[in-house]
Amino acid sequence: MPSRASVAGNSVIAAVEEACALYGVRCYRQQSRAVTVVGAGGRPRPMFVGQWKDRFGTRHTSGMPDLLLSPNIGFEDREGFPVLICAVLWVECKAGTGKLNSEQQAFKEDAEEAGAYYIECHDSAEQVMRWFDAQHVRKR
Repeated sequence: MPSRASVAGNSVIAAVEEACALYGVRCYRQQSRAVTVVGAGGRPRPMFVGQWKDRFGTRHTSGMPDLLLSPNIGFEDREGFPVLICAVLWVECKAGTGKLNSEQQAFKEDAEEAGAYYIECHDSAEQVMRWFDAQHVRKR
């Protein structure tokens, strides 16, 4: 049976997914997980989903955010012509007073250093919708 925290966190994920649908933004579920599978000779072995490597090539088996969004953001170039680009926006969904653990913080820092955007959503999709509006992501 899922914990209250995971149920609450999943409701935040669902709210962000609904906001993405409202704005026409593609949304990909990305969570890290470790599961046990049957390996060679019938022995159990861990399998990691959502692995990532930082800029030093260090492999991390946890810390990946819940969602990867690819919004089209608009702005004007120096001559005043409209430009539309696809951004990389990572979203970690938290319920209540949840905070990033050390692996999640490492991912956030690595992603932002690479030029990606990173948002923590607490209890709602409000932070994502404010970001969409600030970046001129148009609602459908």
